[in-house]
Amino acid sequence: MVAEDPLKVCPICNRDLRDPRTLPCLHSFCLQCLEDQVIEGSPPCCSQCRFPFTVPEHGGIGALECNPFIGSLTFKTLEPDNDVNRVVTCDGCQEEDAVTHCVECGEYLGSSCSAVHKRLKATAQHQQVALEVALAGMIPAVKRTPVCGKHAGLETDAYCKTCEEAVCAKCAITDHRTHTVCPLDEIGETLWDEIENLTISATRREQEARESVSRLEMVIGSQSDLRTTVENEIAATFAELRAVLDAREALLLGELYAQGDLLRKTASRDKDEVEFAALELRDFCSFTEGLLAEGTPHEIAMSRKQVRARGEALDSLKTKVATQATLEATIPAAKVATIKKAISALGSISM
Repeated sequence: MVAEDPLKVCPICNRDLRDPRTLPCLHSFCLQCLEDQVIEGSPPCCSQCRFPFTVPEHGGIGALECNPFIGSLTFKTLEPDNDVNRVVTCDGCQEEDAVTHCVECGEYLGSSCSAVHKRLKATAQHQQVALEVALAGMIPAVKRTPVCGKHAGLETDAYCKTCEEAVCAKCAITDHRTHTVCPLDEIGETLWDEIENLTISATRREQEARESVSRLEMVIGSQSDLRTTVENEIAATFAELRAVLDAREALLLGELYAQGDLLRKTASRDKDEVEFAALELRDFCSFTEGLLAEGTPHEIAMSRKQVRARGEALDSLKTKVATQATLEATIPAAKVATIKKAISALGSISM
């Protein structure tokens, strides 16, 4: 079953995110989908927005991190299965029949993988339930507790302003002892406000982009009628002078079509750029709105640096274009008087 929340869906496979990785542009993908898409020798970039990213030297694509907010959204919530006795293959080895289900990882595990899962330091505290319990949909809720990745059992309840990341108490007095560290509760509201302001700004610019798209669509759509009007005027005028002005008529029509085509191409290019900007700003806002609505102080703190970097990157996108002059004075020769004057003077139509 595919999640309704777009933040939980992989844009490549259009399925629920599985073992997700989040890129600097805030788009998240399944690890396997990213690995399949990155072409060796080509600069890696996001398939959604073409924003480049760097593959870690050690660990490759798998070493990319998952944004903590996205990670908390993608815990599997299983629907009751019609057949609680069906055979399920282990997600780990893909060989044994599954006998348990890990609540935190959302994976079905065979007996061997289940035993390894319990021995590994990173997953030893994960809760496993029997397969039939999982298939019946009776999965207990998972509490999103921010735990330090270096010091097992310690919550990340502090924030290092120097590194812009949440840390545990032990990290604060070791790795960050010379840094500016404060309780996460004290700075949580400030971080929330900062991301909210970024969201407000991006939402405004998204609206500007969409308004520009609408105006550019008007420009593109108006060219057909405008060209027809000008064509009729040229044809009517040259009907009186056909004998001596056939060559001039062809030249004027050629100039008219060339300018009209140039405008359409320019407007279409601008529309594509601004429409792209609107989509990217919407993706940014979807992420930040979701983070603001559902994210914990820890997740907000851990996301701030990445969100701010993405917000700064989005500032370079084009969201406004000057179209008024284009609409009102696209082809000055469309005015009958201008065309007749040009013809009588045997000059050219100036676009």
